[in-house]
Amino acid sequence: MGKATGFLEYERVENPGQEPLERIKTYREFHTPLSPEERQKQGARCMDCGVPFCQNGKPIMGMVSGCPLNNLCPDIAFYSAAGVHIEKGATCFNLEELPVKHWAMSMAQHHVLVVDHSKFGKVRPARMGELKRFDTIISDNRPDDEFVEYAKAQRITLKY
Repeated sequence: MGKATGFLEYERVENPGQEPLERIKTYREFHTPLSPEERQKQGARCMDCGVPFCQNGKPIMGMVSGCPLNNLCPDIAFYSAAGVHIEKGATCFNLEELPVKHWAMSMAQHHVLVVDHSKFGKVRPARMGELKRFDTIISDNRPDDEFVEYAKAQRITLKY
């Protein structure tokens, strides 16, 4: 614990994000880490509840440490996507919910992508991950033959 009254003295500061026009140029993370000095100050806000890294879960040697809420391990996770592309993977518009989707992809046992037929072949600004990470893709119509063959080769179950 940095300081017993730190949470009263220092305002919470989030990692700054890139401007939207810069974000769409890449599929990389768009939050810039805080400086070491600012991280020290944010660390002083800790109330010493006894859980290490409680502000966010961190993978350490294949396990997640952090707030007990981050240690949930769902059996199955359902995802929506605004774009589904064989090479670019599953993509979406909402950059703010991308960390939540990445967390679910790292924690869930089974991954189900739910999209309507208009999303196939589209690429959006925020990349969720490669399609081979999904066990099942559910859509309202059958995708084109190339996609069906790709899914079969990757052992992705298609439901339509």
